Amino acid sequence: MTGARRYRLPREHGFWVMLLLIVASALIRVRGAGWSGLAALVVLVGAPVLGGLLSRQVRSHGSWQLASTAALSCVGVPVLWVGGDAPSNIVAFTLVWLAVNVAGALIVRAALQRRRAREQAAWLERLGVALPWLVFASILSISGWNEKAALLVAGAGLLLLALQRLGPQNLKRMGLCMSALSGVVGVLLAL
Repeated sequence: MTGARRYRLPREHGFWVMLLLIVASALIRVRGAGWSGLAALVVLVGAPVLGGLLSRQVRSHGSWQLASTAALSCVGVPVLWVGGDAPSNIVAFTLVWLAVNVAGALIVRAALQRRRAREQAAWLERLGVALPWLVFASILSISGWNEKAALLVAGAGLLLLALQRLGPQNLKRMGLCMSALSGVVGVLLAL
């Protein structure tokens, strides 16, 4: 195929795990109130379409990967907003997902660079471990017990993952650990 590139949905399992967990936890959180089901459907269709259009740029640039992870962390906002959740709850919910997903991406990035750039990998890993704790301090006054619990669980899980010092050969294991950790965070945020 010359000139034109075939459209392809995102193939990364992390994309799909994040998308489904965030939308599901937002939908359950507002108990499907109002038009939240329709908003969830629009997000579940729109995010993969946009992800597929941008997949080439995202795959080839680390900064695009972090930006897309951050953007994907916000897909619950329309569902919560249409479902009538309070603005402070929406902010807390989104900040928790942002911290968990970006911190996970930083730790995975550190694993990929562990052999080539050890010092940079160490900094990425430290930032990934610190991020949930920094967000925890910033949402203390606006969050409920479940957001705080989700950040504590995420912070502890990411610290344990970072302490293992996994390399590029362990990406599948890291992905499974991050999926499990995100599942626990999703359940806590849905409450």
